[in-house]
Order: sequence, then structure tokens, then C-alpha cells
Amino acid sequence: MRGQSLVLAVACLILLGGTATASAASNTATRQFLTLARFPSAGRSDLVFSRNLRDDDSDERVFNGVIERVASAAKVGAEKVKEKALLALGKSADDAFDSYKVVFSEKLLDSPEFTKWSNYVTKLTKNDQAAMTKIADTLTRKIGEDALVSLIVAAKKPSGKPELAKNLENGLLQAWANDKKSANAVFYAIDLNTAKDTLFGSPNLQIWANYVTKLNNGNSDASWMAMVQTLGLHYDPLTLARLINYATGTVSVGHLASGMQSAQFSIWRNAGATADDIFKFLELGGLGDKIFASNRFSIWEKYVGELHKQRQSLYMASILASHYGDDGLVKLIEATKKASSNVKLANKLQEGLLQHWRMSKKTSDNVFTLLHLEKKGGFLIGSQETKLWSKFVLRQHNNDEQASFAEMVNVMSKHYELDALARYIQSAKVSPSVGKFASSLQSAQFAEWNKREDKSDIIKTLLTPKPLSSANEISRNKEVVKAFNNYIPSNQ
Repeated sequence: MRGQSLVLAVACLILLGGTATASAASNTATRQFLTLARFPSAGRSDLVFSRNLRDDDSDERVFNGVIERVASAAKVGAEKVKEKALLALGKSADDAFDSYKVVFSEKLLDSPEFTKWSNYVTKLTKNDQAAMTKIADTLTRKIGEDALVSLIVAAKKPSGKPELAKNLENGLLQAWANDKKSANAVFYAIDLNTAKDTLFGSPNLQIWANYVTKLNNGNSDASWMAMVQTLGLHYDPLTLARLINYATGTVSVGHLASGMQSAQFSIWRNAGATADDIFKFLELGGLGDKIFASNRFSIWEKYVGELHKQRQSLYMASILASHYGDDGLVKLIEATKKASSNVKLANKLQEGLLQHWRMSKKTSDNVFTLLHLEKKGGFLIGSQETKLWSKFVLRQHNNDEQASFAEMVNVMSKHYELDALARYIQSAKVSPSVGKFASSLQSAQFAEWNKREDKSDIIKTLLTPKPLSSANEISRNKEVVKAFNNYIPSNQ
């Protein structure tokens, strides 16, 4: 009875804080209680302890048996007695984890065993933040880091326990920091190395990113740089650039990916990579008419914007023209406009191309031949290349239409026979899309003819059929003569 009485006495002191009368015996009683709890065989008569000294499960059964008897005698809850006893014994978080029989499952954080254990650890450490670090540290050893991260991710959902998840994550980050784990070590620990192309879809990524940020004392730029450098150990540069760029457009990790992309661009800039260097690195030269829809093109467009904020369109057009040719770029631009897939980009590149030609000191005739307009024949007036060329000529003459159309006719006349050009213009006048443009060209053409002393020779040339002239050509020539004759009286 003596051993049992001592146990009950000390348990009451622990539970109730002790009274003045009880205080005198508390030190002796406590020592005997702790002896009994550690070495149950020291208390004989009324408590029966049957244990194997090498059997931890048996020790636990004995301990729980003592707790139940004390709780029953003290008329208090066994869990309260157990917590007090564990605290008195100074049991570690690891030991208490086993004592509370916390078992891993998807619902671990919802289990009463976890709640009891976490409450115990909080009282043991006497500090909420330190408690969460200790809880996280213990869980990593008991269930593994990847399993703990999965529990945290699940608990972050509105239907879970967001506040607990946040605190537990902070504890885990601190536990890693205390262990001096590198960003790469944690990357492996939470299985991000197996994510491959689904990296930015992994819920574990944000926790890893938060840890890297903690390692860099909250400095965003340094953190993003560290993330990219770590990811560079797992991905080739092109694949990493593609993955990051795809992720910039997502809601969940868009901000994170954008930060990484900025860091990646900084690495390229610091290495002296030009816009053309990155164009080649991204292998954009072989994409053909699919280039503007490519994820890789989007990366390049952003990088050029970083390098040349004020002249992005100029540099883009210049480099594209060097790889696809001026006429090839114009075709890409017009195809994009026609498909309405990215009209804004098409207009930007067109503007850049016009700037590129002017910066390169190109003449109207230079651009005419660059675009191979001398080969258009009957399609000359209505072609998209001619439309772009006309815009260039207008800019060359500061939008003076009279001077611009005179220049256009002058250049066209260098590459086409007089009668052929006249027919092309006359035919285009009836077109809804280019009729107005053709009429302006014809007015400029007639103005030039009207200045000449050989006007009659021009009319004669038009009315004299050439060998192999078609009936349509002869008819069209007559229409030109009629139009010119109508023009002369009003322009004398």
C-alpha cells in the first residue's frame, strides 16, 4: 500500500499544485514516485508490474497501468494525469509521440492522439514557435519529410486546418534551418527531384520556395536566384526556361515563376547574352510559321523587352529578319494578322520592321527589292508586302501623300514595263480592299506622264498590241488610255 499511496500523493500534488500540508512531503514523495515510474518493480505490494526490461511495449503498458490507477484514485482524467506525469519525468517529444500512440495516416493532424501529443510538446517547450519546430522535427523522423509535407499541403485547404498547416510549415522550415539543410537537400527530401515536367504543378514546390526564401532572409531577388541555381542542377537550361515560362501564366505559381524568370534573365544578362544569342539558344530559327505561337518565342520576347525596353519591337524585327529574311518576316506577320491569333504582336513587329529599315538607311527601292516586289507581277498592287512597303515610303516622306505616291510609281516603273504597270494599277481600282490605293497610284502615274513631252507616244504604246498580248491585256490598255485622256483636261 505504501508505494501506491506515494504514487497517488505525488499525482495529486502534480495535478493540484500541492497544499501547505502536502508540501512538506512533496520532495520525498516526488522522488519515490519518479523511482516507481522509472522502475516499477521498486513498488511491490498492491501494484503488480510484470515487464521485460528489454521490452519497450511492456514498459509502456506498465506506465499506462500506473496512470490509470492514479487517475482512478484521484478522480481526474487519465490523459491529464498522463500529461502531468510525462512532464514530471521530462519525457522528450519523441518518447511522448510513442506514448500517445500517434500513428501516421492521411488524417494524422485530425487525430485526438496528435492533438494530445502536440499539446504536450507545447507545454514541454513552453513556447508555441519552439513547440511547432519540435513537432515538425519529430514528425520528420517518425513519418518522413515528404509525408509531413503532404499532410501540411492537405491541411492548407479551406476544408482542412489552414492555421495549423501554416504554423507546422513554419516549424518545419525552422527545423530544416536548424539542421543547416541546403536548398538542394530539401529539394530531394520532399521528392521534387522526381517531379520532372510537372514541377510547377507540385504542391511541394511552394514549401520548398518558402524555405529558400527563409535561407535568404526574405530577400526575394536572392531567393529567386538561389531557386534557379538549384533547379539548374536538375534541368538543362532550355527545359528549365520552358517550364518557368509556362508557369508564369498560372494563377497558383505565376508570381513564383515570374520571379524565377527574372533571375534567369539576370543570369543571361550577366553572362553577356544578346537578344540574338538567346534567339539561337531557344532554337527559334527552325520553327517557321509556328514561331509566334511557341512558348519559346514568348521567352525571347520577354528577354528582348528586358534588354531593350524602349526599342523592343525594333530589335525583335531586326533579329527575326536576319533569320527569316525581310519578306519571310512580312509573310509571318501577315499570316498572324489574317489568323487573328496575335494581332497585337504582328502590329508590333511590323512597326519594328519599319524602324529597322529606316535605321538601316534603306531606300524605297532597297525595300522594294528586299520584299521581292519585282516578282509579284499582276499581284503587285494587292499584295501585303506592297502594303507594308507603301507605309515605309510614306514615312520616308513624312506622310506627304503626293510625294510618297510619286516615289512609289517611280520605283515601280524601274521594275515593270510602262504598259504592264498601268494595267496592274487599272485592274486594282475595282478592288474593295486596294481600290483607293490603286487610284492614288494611278493619279501619281498620270501626273508623271502628263509632264512628259511624249504623251502621245505613251498612248501609242498602250494602244499598240505587243506580240502574244492577250485580249484582256489589250482591253485593259484601252481602259488606261481612256482614264488618262479623262485626266489630262482637268490637269492642264
